[in-house]
Amino acid sequence: MGRGQRGGAGRGRLSGRWAQPQHLGRSLRGDHIAHGETPYIAWPITPEVMYWATRFHYERYGLPILVTENGMANTDFVMEDGKVHDPQRADFLRRYLRSLKKAADEGIPVLGYQYWSILDNFEWCSGYDMHFGLVYVDYLTQKRTVKDSAWVYRDIILTNGNML
Repeated sequence: MGRGQRGGAGRGRLSGRWAQPQHLGRSLRGDHIAHGETPYIAWPITPEVMYWATRFHYERYGLPILVTENGMANTDFVMEDGKVHDPQRADFLRRYLRSLKKAADEGIPVLGYQYWSILDNFEWCSGYDMHFGLVYVDYLTQKRTVKDSAWVYRDIILTNGNML
């Protein structure tokens, strides 16, 4: 960046927790976890956090927002038809991107969104058990299979979110 130019604020967001005013300044424990669906990794699915965190960071820092990491783990596998059907991840994408779109529609400058992850990968806390990717990886053969959610994500990108 050139001298005097301001960058953007990048952030990763996988899940959120509800908090009440009495929780300010205190750590939140499991009993305050947002009520919602929980995927394989047991992080709550809270798409509202995408809107509120984006809004908070923009109001606090006044910088455009780039979501650098957002995704969910699931128990993906190749079905008999040779495809990986992951409707939960497709639903996750639609919900979270709808919340991000709400922020952008309200005038918050959103630079972009990066899904975590393109490929299933090694996760430090759980090895190869978690499947975050939009592309399934058979770790024994290294064969890659594009998951249904990747096609949903492609369609969202092609319509610039208008299909949400």
